[in-house]
Amino acid sequence: MLKKKEDEFADFKFDVAAVDNIVENARKAGRSFLLAHEGQEVMKVTGIAVPKSLIAVNIESAVKSAAAIGYPVVMKVVSKDILHKSDAGGIALI
Repeated sequence: MLKKKEDEFADFKFDVAAVDNIVENARKAGRSFLLAHEGQEVMKVTGIAVPKSLIAVNIESAVKSAAAIGYPVVMKVVSKDILHKSDAGGIALI
């Protein structure tokens, strides 16, 4: 007869206040969703590894950011008006 293995969970602690702050800031901005950089910050706070990410506001800062991260890079639009970046053509692999 097979025995059912009980799920085991390690104690998992993170800064709940930091996550609450990120979510609250999105709500104050009138959003019911997080932007990509906010979601990544939640992941970092909870200990989930994420690739290095920078926000560029023009082509010069994009080139500098790509050089700092190292090629190849993925560029995504960061906009409250475009939730599904791939649907809007807002992702580029360089």
